Amino acid sequence: MRNYLSLNSKYFGKVKISFFNKLAVLYGPNDSKKSLLLNELSKVLNTKSGKTSGLSFDLFENGASDFQVIYLKEVFELSSELKFSKTGFLKDSILKYLNKKIYEEKVINNFDQQLSDISKNLASAVEEYFAENHLLDEIVGKIDFKTELQLNSVEVILEKLVKLNIYNEDNRTVEEKNYSKFLVRMLLLKIILNDVDLSDTLRPVIILLDLPESCADDLSISKLRNWIKLFAQNQIAWIVTINNSHSLRLLNPNIQSVNFFEKDKINFVVNYKNYVKNITIFSAFLESKYSNLDQFKFDLNKVLTVDDLKIEGQKFQKYYENILYKCFIYKNIVINEDEALNFFWEVNTTNDLTFHLNAKNICIILMMIIELKLNLKVTFNVKTQKLKNLIDLVF
Repeated sequence: MRNYLSLNSKYFGKVKISFFNKLAVLYGPNDSKKSLLLNELSKVLNTKSGKTSGLSFDLFENGASDFQVIYLKEVFELSSELKFSKTGFLKDSILKYLNKKIYEEKVINNFDQQLSDISKNLASAVEEYFAENHLLDEIVGKIDFKTELQLNSVEVILEKLVKLNIYNEDNRTVEEKNYSKFLVRMLLLKIILNDVDLSDTLRPVIILLDLPESCADDLSISKLRNWIKLFAQNQIAWIVTINNSHSLRLLNPNIQSVNFFEKDKINFVVNYKNYVKNITIFSAFLESKYSNLDQFKFDLNKVLTVDDLKIEGQKFQKYYENILYKCFIYKNIVINEDEALNFFWEVNTTNDLTFHLNAKNICIILMMIIELKLNLKVTFNVKTQKLKNLIDLVF
């Protein structure tokens, strides 16, 4: 299902983000401001400032304007969360759970009184320690030590007495640096999900994940893809930033969920049906005996079915969209027509991307770029006259 999120961004102005099946991918090179937009979204989605930022989101049926937001940054240290020294996801989550156990479920009777008694007894014992020695009283006079022991809340106990470590499968303590940033972020997400309320339809869950390919291998990205699909069944939406075409291919989203970031604008497939239809018509025209494009469009439209377009769309996703993703990152592209190689690519010393494709594949990639209105610098070296005419017509 197709949905949209809109807001007034300080980086892009009035912007719209496309979702498909509860996933939005923000795709672009390192300097495209996609992570800045993700950080901006983390603030407006879970605060009242969303109203002043022009936020609207049609993903959830009840028109929710308040969300349970989980923001997993690229640069992140779990060790700071484990220390409980500041307000954070983990500390807040455990505090909420402990307070529920103590004050709602009454797992500890008279907890506050017991805590007070423990504090007094410990303080008294420490004061007795200092009171036992009266040597040098004549010198120090009335100056002495007093203890101040404050075990007056669950939060204090958590900060002062509880220590968390990461353990491996051998039940041994390990350091955070032994594991990738991706794995550590997934460990934190596992904990945070204990604290979200999936049944709260008034505050749906949105996970913001910045650059999962950072220190993640191919298998991890593939597993993430499966979990995103599973979470979507539980009304959890994802916004994921990606700057690597290989990782995007592994994530394998429907192209309707991919938002292409170009400097100060964002492009996406506006009308998927027309996107598939136009690419299909142009590539079929190239292989036809027709010389008049308008006549060919008219005749083909009479026989094209919904099933035909569905099959073509699946072909584009399987074979061609990865080429498009690679083109988008490199910007300067050379496309050579080569029927023998059919599909081959290389990067030269000036960081230009060169493709060797057959005529049909060139036509499909060309039309994808046109349909998405992408600002790419493409040099075509083609032999087929019909393809030359098409390029002159539309590019």
